[in-house]
Amino acid sequence: MTDRKSDQASLAAGQPDPTAGSDEVEVIEGGEITISPDHLQWKDRHESETAKVLAYVLVGTMIGSLVLHYAAVVVLMLYEKRDAVDVLTDVFDKWLPVISSFVGGAVTYYLTRRKG
Repeated sequence: MTDRKSDQASLAAGQPDPTAGSDEVEVIEGGEITISPDHLQWKDRHESETAKVLAYVLVGTMIGSLVLHYAAVVVLMLYEKRDAVDVLTDVFDKWLPVISSFVGGAVTYYLTRRKG
């Protein structure tokens, strides 16, 4: 017991640990790890806010692409560029299902997410 106290005193004085090479390891109890209720509330609030922003951005992107497409078609028709209208329509026909599926998923998640 006395040796243990002298070892602790030498460690406190800044001397190297004499038992560093031995198999005995001193375990330091760090306490219990818990997740606070504040953290869970922040996480739920953050997920809700992200879902809302994502849904609004995707809906805005879809509306913007619709408006841009129709405006471009009108301008191209006024300049009698029928070939360009066909190409633009073909691109839009491929773009619309992609953006509408993103919008559908985001809006569905936003409307059905767990209420806290």
